[in-house]
Amino acid sequence: MLPFKIPSLCSILWAVVFAAGVAGGSSVLAAEGAVAVVEAVENAPDAGVGFLDYVYKGQSISLGQGMIVLSYFDSCLKETVRSGELTVGEGSSEISGGEVSVEKMPCQGQRLLVTEATGEAGVTVTRIKEQNAGEWAEWTVKSATPIFKWKSNGADEIKLYDMDTEPPQLVWSGRGAVGTSTYPDTAPALEIGLPYEVRVSLADGGQIKALFSIDPDMDGPDSAVSRMVPVRP
Repeated sequence: MLPFKIPSLCSILWAVVFAAGVAGGSSVLAAEGAVAVVEAVENAPDAGVGFLDYVYKGQSISLGQGMIVLSYFDSCLKETVRSGELTVGEGSSEISGGEVSVEKMPCQGQRLLVTEATGEAGVTVTRIKEQNAGEWAEWTVKSATPIFKWKSNGADEIKLYDMDTEPPQLVWSGRGAVGTSTYPDTAPALEIGLPYEVRVSLADGGQIKALFSIDPDMDGPDSAVSRMVPVRP
């Protein structure tokens, strides 16, 4: 089991309870216009998409005899499509000449602000500065090796901070290529329930960031989607 750190005094001033399994967590990604993400694609050279690519309503994907797994943000559906062609919809795909299996995923992202200091309510407790609650879009991942995803075509610098300290402490730094990076196993272990912020310094000089925490008890399998932290302006 991953270690769990007793919150510092400053973190008692931070209070947000994540509603795992509650719909509404698509806003971070919907802002980019994407409706789903590719979790896997195999034997489909004409698909035009790859692992962790976003897909959009109306987009056509040709599989041939291949396979693709799409995870939809709004409907929280995970589709495995084999063979044929598909057209991406808002919450599901239209399939032609193939077979599809569908399963429900847990939704995440809706935050319930706690107005008083909270004690230890379990590992699902995460924290944000109460006075700035509207400015923070926090995300929950199941794994202690999250995947960071953002829009970029270059090599960008990544820094990850522990927000449970004052000032925030740098935990790890690295580089990402073409808008993705996975937190390495060799980096310091991330702890359950504490707030972390990833900051990406883009090659063009801009910076984007995302706040996240880890909850291994989050419903659903440990998959690419349950590990992904969207990073945006």
